[in-house]
Amino acid sequence: MKKSINNTLICRISSIGKVQYTRNYAFLMSLFRHGYRVSAICPGDLKGSELESHIQHYAIPAPNEHFWHGNRIGTTLRAIRQRIKNVRQVARHLKSVRPDIIICSEPDSWTLAVWARRHTHCKVIVDLQEFYEDRALSAPKGLQTLAQKMIRFWMRRLAKQTDLMIHVSSERQAAYEYLHQPGIIVGNYPRLSDYPVDRSSPCPRMPTDRIVFLHAGALRPSYASDQLLEALEIAGAKEPRLLMIVLGGAVGALDSQRMARLVTSGLLEIKDQVPRHEVFECMQKSDVGISLVLPIDTAHRLAAPQKLYEYMGACLPVLASDVPTLRRVIIEHDCGILVEPASPQSIANGLLAFVNNLKNVRTMGEHGRIAFNHAYNWEQQETVLCDAIDRLAPKQC
Repeated sequence: MKKSINNTLICRISSIGKVQYTRNYAFLMSLFRHGYRVSAICPGDLKGSELESHIQHYAIPAPNEHFWHGNRIGTTLRAIRQRIKNVRQVARHLKSVRPDIIICSEPDSWTLAVWARRHTHCKVIVDLQEFYEDRALSAPKGLQTLAQKMIRFWMRRLAKQTDLMIHVSSERQAAYEYLHQPGIIVGNYPRLSDYPVDRSSPCPRMPTDRIVFLHAGALRPSYASDQLLEALEIAGAKEPRLLMIVLGGAVGALDSQRMARLVTSGLLEIKDQVPRHEVFECMQKSDVGISLVLPIDTAHRLAAPQKLYEYMGACLPVLASDVPTLRRVIIEHDCGILVEPASPQSIANGLLAFVNNLKNVRTMGEHGRIAFNHAYNWEQQETVLCDAIDRLAPKQC
């Protein structure tokens, strides 16, 4: 993207999301490359990154309590207290930064941004990364409906004082229709430059003795991991060439005995979190990517995980949950197989379908890479993002 000269100061704020998270970092890098002055007030750090010397980052503590299903009331109350404390710290920094445009995300920082707009006349952009009404599921069951209505009411109020909304997918944009402001869609897509191979050549790898399935990310209950492990056991009994590699370990209450059996049998290999360049190296040595999620709430049902598009960029077909966004991408581009994430047998059938048609593995991988090259890459999203912000930015003399 061609860098222009612009004195507008844009500040990205968050009480939760760390500055180095992929989407946050991509936004900051794109705005800096486009010629804006950029700052950030949120948890995390930029040490050793491309942006370390180019933007002013005001770090705040990362919360260690979150809103999650089945929370004890004490956990939810601690999460609320931590958010309030963090928002106060963000507010103190904002007073000295005084940006022309604020980009916020969760309702906490969104509320603060609207408050700042009233006092400084700055523009407010909200990046709706999640479906925030799901926070109500951390409340006691008898209060969840009321809590959800209160969150919706408050978000409608905030939307009236917001200049631009950014959605992650068309499905999430439709779910937020009640805010009466469509906004733009900026997907969670990787950069073309992350895949420096000759993108015009055929996908290089053809499955041979072992069929390697890659789960790029930790195993978690909400990612249908227990169902996936059971499916691997079912499929492995019929097809010993299966191998599943997990990058990031396992988090949460999973079936540890089944994991141990699968590791011992050679069907499963679990690695701790690895550097990003090693993730790409693992993708180049794998045959199929796994992107499963249980539709336990709206955010998960409307999941648009970045690893789906990373697999596509790496020429890997995808074993994916049959949920709206993944279904649309997989069917439209014929780049994978959909399974019912709550059914181990359905997942096992999907694993075996890849093994039993190795030629189709390569064909679907090529379809995914073509779609990534033409539509699902950050370079295109960068243009959408910066064009929209250019229209909001103060005119330069």
